[in-house]
Amino acid sequence: MSADCGSPACVQCSPQRCRRRAESQARARQLLAEGKDKMAHDIFAKCVDVTPEMAYQLIKALRREKVAYIVAPYEADAQLAYLERCNVIDAVVTEDSDLLVFGCRTVSFARPRSARCTAEPSSTGAVQA
Repeated sequence: MSADCGSPACVQCSPQRCRRRAESQARARQLLAEGKDKMAHDIFAKCVDVTPEMAYQLIKALRREKVAYIVAPYEADAQLAYLERCNVIDAVVTEDSDLLVFGCRTVSFARPRSARCTAEPSSTGAVQA
């Protein structure tokens, strides 16, 4: 498992990200107040801020279960692509397509619980989502 560090240095290098997150949180709160729970949930899910305490609790759980992990110093995308290229990891689960740009061969896209996904074999036998 690899995760971005969430350190103050990460936040400093992306003030636009912080601004967008705050705007999204405000929009989600407004939708929640209007009774539009589903729309609010979808926006809240996109602007979750992982705190150092949350990361620490995850690390404790990983250690307890003896799961190997790496804490990336900044964004983990390039590091994950390198680990896959060196056959240290088999695949990467992500919410966006950035890892494709870095050359990852096996990427699984995490979908919100509300998303519906069906997979069907193509004419070549490959499974397409």
